[in-house]
Amino acid sequence: MKSLVSRIKGPDGKDIPDALVQVVCTEDSSAVRNWLAVTDKSGLTPKGVENDAILVITKKLQATDNPEKPKKFSYTYKIIVQAAGHIKKEVILKTDQAIPKEYLITLKK
Repeated sequence: MKSLVSRIKGPDGKDIPDALVQVVCTEDSSAVRNWLAVTDKSGLTPKGVENDAILVITKKLQATDNPEKPKKFSYTYKIIVQAAGHIKKEVILKTDQAIPKEYLITLKK
């Protein structure tokens, strides 16, 4: 599992504290741990397991008849962000691409 850190900004580029960030996996609900977080004063969701970060599975391998060619699964996540005075936003994140260190989401007013 990987920590999914989101940075939430407003249309003016300023960080949004106290934004509610929810993550849902469209294929497997067990692929997300700590699916709900609130941003800090820097507009960031928590980092690291010890800080209740949102954790997601980036890929899963399943054994096949050929040990050198396991079946690969990737996941699609819906990230839903809400903040006072801003329009709710939903974005899609696919794990067949690398997850950035901080996933930037900009909200409109």
